[in-house]
Amino acid sequence: MDTNTSEAKPRISSWPDRVNLLLGLFLCVTPWLALDSGSASTWNAVFFGTAIVVAAIFAIAKPAVGPEWSNVVFGLWLLVAPWVLGFSSSNSSVCASVLVGIFVTYFACMQIILLKRPAASRRAFPR
Repeated sequence: MDTNTSEAKPRISSWPDRVNLLLGLFLCVTPWLALDSGSASTWNAVFFGTAIVVAAIFAIAKPAVGPEWSNVVFGLWLLVAPWVLGFSSSNSSVCASVLVGIFVTYFACMQIILLKRPAASRRAFPR
């Protein structure tokens, strides 16, 4: 019988990072789902979708604020990319970019807030 009374560290739930991983995968395939042939929107979706997936994998493997901040930057870029890169006339590309940007930024910020809280006050979300 183990009588070790050491306090276990509360876990940070990784479901928001898993959602970001799925959002990144979705963004990677949206150019072909929407049959959008614009090169700027296609490369933007594939590049930043892959970057979101990689950051989410790092965040799942070892929870830290670094990958979360990366996803915040990627999400904010996706919010402005249609106008900066000039594909704002493609409704499907704009919709995918802005919606994925909003959700990725939200979930990454949520994880940053949880990671910054003192370990004793962390409350993991249910799986």
